[in-house]
Amino acid sequence: MRIRVNSIYLIGALLFFLPCQNGFAQSLSLEKSYLNDLYRNKQLTDSLNPNVSFTVRPVLLDSASNEAMHLGKNNLLLPLVVQYYKNTDHPFGINLGALYPANGTQIYISGGIIKKYKRFTIQLQPELVYAENSNFKIFPNEHFDPIWAAYYKWYNKIDLIEKFGNQPLSTLLPGQSKIEYAFNKNYSVKISTENEWWGPGIQQGLVLTNHANGFLHLALQTQKPIETRFGSFEAQALIGNLQNSNIPPTYINKVFHNVFLYEPKTNEQRFITGYVFTFQPKITKGLFLGMANASVAYYKDASNLGDYLPIQNIVNAKIDNAGHRANLGSMFARYILPESNAEVYLEYGRNDQYPTPLNLLNGQKYPRGFIAGFRRISTPNRNHIKYSITAEISQLDATYKEQVNNAQSWYTNDSVKQGYTNNGKVLGAGNGPGSTSQMLDLSILYKNSKTGLTVQRIVNNRDFYFSAYQDYVNWKDHWVDLSATFHTYFTIKKRMFIKADLTITNSLNYNWWFIPLTDPILPGRGYDALNYTSHIMFVYSL
Repeated sequence: MRIRVNSIYLIGALLFFLPCQNGFAQSLSLEKSYLNDLYRNKQLTDSLNPNVSFTVRPVLLDSASNEAMHLGKNNLLLPLVVQYYKNTDHPFGINLGALYPANGTQIYISGGIIKKYKRFTIQLQPELVYAENSNFKIFPNEHFDPIWAAYYKWYNKIDLIEKFGNQPLSTLLPGQSKIEYAFNKNYSVKISTENEWWGPGIQQGLVLTNHANGFLHLALQTQKPIETRFGSFEAQALIGNLQNSNIPPTYINKVFHNVFLYEPKTNEQRFITGYVFTFQPKITKGLFLGMANASVAYYKDASNLGDYLPIQNIVNAKIDNAGHRANLGSMFARYILPESNAEVYLEYGRNDQYPTPLNLLNGQKYPRGFIAGFRRISTPNRNHIKYSITAEISQLDATYKEQVNNAQSWYTNDSVKQGYTNNGKVLGAGNGPGSTSQMLDLSILYKNSKTGLTVQRIVNNRDFYFSAYQDYVNWKDHWVDLSATFHTYFTIKKRMFIKADLTITNSLNYNWWFIPLTDPILPGRGYDALNYTSHIMFVYSL
């Protein structure tokens, strides 16, 4: 087992004894996913500020709204959050933050304090996670050497961990903690380990999501939509420190043509820089246009201050010209129609450099991906019940054969061998490199509660599949996850909030396992695995 503690606790412990001021805003933490969903619904149906884009998260909300949404009755104590998460056969789930993509039972506990002194806000919200980390069927050792060669072609370019060791895990993280200084009501700077989400997606995002745990970062940001004569805007720029997992794969001695396939990754530390900007034109209310750019590099490759600046496509850094960065980015749009209780959104990006309207439209062959979705909520009936339908699709698989052959997938990189990851998990779309997904949700809404059914289809790493199996006629099926999730959240006596999900997943050809038949002439078949995922979250307002 391992315990990790961050020095931000010590700083917060000292600041705790400063005088307290009440009446300040809290941020809508990404670990409380149900509140983000609830507020987003209210923007479409009620009087929530229509200028909030929900493309730069966490969103800052006023204290009165926070109390109404059960973020905490006490101006000092944050709610106590307890989660139970369990997979019965193999890892499944995205946007889990501090939780692991692991099999077996996990327990999550979070709580803390929030305090203001003059222009400073101190929020200490550590996260404690215990993971049983049970065994499951990892990528099979019995595969032929050429398939293992294709496997390491990908996983030598990304720190994407299949299994986090063989022992139970106990981890203490600084979690959703921050020290923030407000210049005024519009702008602030913070040192934080909060999760950040860039882009309009509900389930997926190309650049930043809460799929991985938060990382230590310094950010300059707007605190609310800033009004100008042309419209309003929101923005954030950050620089942060990423963690390497330092966990090797299970089979590191595979040899093909007398060459070891596994290439040990350097333990050099990495940093991330990036920015997100969203603009709402005054002439088109409800339309949000934006872009998000990010890059990851080793500290050893930075030689001057310009190498650390987030605005890399405005300031040309030497490190960038040398090709030592893992660059990616997206352009996006979200359009809300409150009169129709609906929204539509699209995010489109590239995985090799910063996107601009020009280089997204040209004919160059580059790794590209997109996320698109919509939500529609009915008007309430006489019992105040509403119905919602949500759909979202994502596509991150390679467009051209040479990208497949060279393992140029989303979040992989030739120079930064850990790729676009933090602690063994991707920073962007949780389904990972080369994936595609389709999601449909039907729900019933009543006041601050929601109950529904989500069905989803995920095709895992099509890029690797085509690279490894295109020459094997006996292998014709992808690894496809078909899932159905029954979900609900509701309040008990205004102080206890409960969210519960049960997911049933049929993983077809799971992890590309191959089961040969007894007849040597007939082809074998894939291994299908049935998995149950149970997730319960309790939030108690202190």
